[in-house]
Amino acid sequence: MSTYFTILYRLTKADVLERTRRYSFFVTMVATLYVGYSAYAGNIVLRLGNYRGVYNSAWVGMLMALSVVTIYTIAGFYIVKNAVERDELTRVGQILAATRISNFTYILSKLFSNAFILMSITGIMFVAGFAMQLGKSESGAFNLPALLLPFLLIALPAMFLTAGIALLFENISWLRGGFGNVFFIFFWATSIALPIENDMPAFDLTGLSLVRPQMQEAVRSKDPNYKDSFGLNIGPEGQTKDLKPVVWNGMQWTPWIIFTRLSWFAWTLLLAVISSLLFRRFDRALPKKKLSPA
Repeated sequence: MSTYFTILYRLTKADVLERTRRYSFFVTMVATLYVGYSAYAGNIVLRLGNYRGVYNSAWVGMLMALSVVTIYTIAGFYIVKNAVERDELTRVGQILAATRISNFTYILSKLFSNAFILMSITGIMFVAGFAMQLGKSESGAFNLPALLLPFLLIALPAMFLTAGIALLFENISWLRGGFGNVFFIFFWATSIALPIENDMPAFDLTGLSLVRPQMQEAVRSKDPNYKDSFGLNIGPEGQTKDLKPVVWNGMQWTPWIIFTRLSWFAWTLLLAVISSLLFRRFDRALPKKKLSPA
């Protein structure tokens, strides 16, 4: 068993090191810093009618976590959807195909590598959230659990599943190329909208339908005329200067909510199993055998 985990660790580590040394990884991290700055500048706003939260640890943590799942469940798919293809193009696939490494071990290493890239994005947004609370100076009290838990229970499960979906698309022939890239946009939009519109929080990857009722209750306690509007606005129209601040002290993380969010990790592992069954072990990368003369 220890040998298996050693092989898995080495495969994952090698892939992570190769990917983090690429220029595209640097560009991704810089773009993520810009997203964090946009939230600080008020261009990404969690808005409830004419209200927004006081920038305490709970509000900043949830704002940043929801920004991650809203932006990077779609952008992250395209960032990591090249793990298997890259091994084919570099001819590493030929080497791996000749080893005893199982399909599942290989796919699992790619899943963890994909997840590492997306978790790096999440980590940058966490640091940006910490800086945002200090910079806004609307709440002197810093609460690490209130800031951290939205990332752990809202953002990370979504990033992990995104890593798994990207891997699955690479192992389905008709979703591997350009059609799959276009199809994912419609798949993403539908999977985000349906749970929210039909009030199915257990199937809401973004967590918006879990967060919304608790935030709305905080606004109702201050303004009985509040009409329950709720949205994450991205762009200049999301400026906060005309919004009234309301104190929100964070999520009530019930056992059901925690179980719902952690279940996404299990679904992702199931996707990895399916991907390993579909994985063709670089059949396209292997040279064709020549027929010997009769």
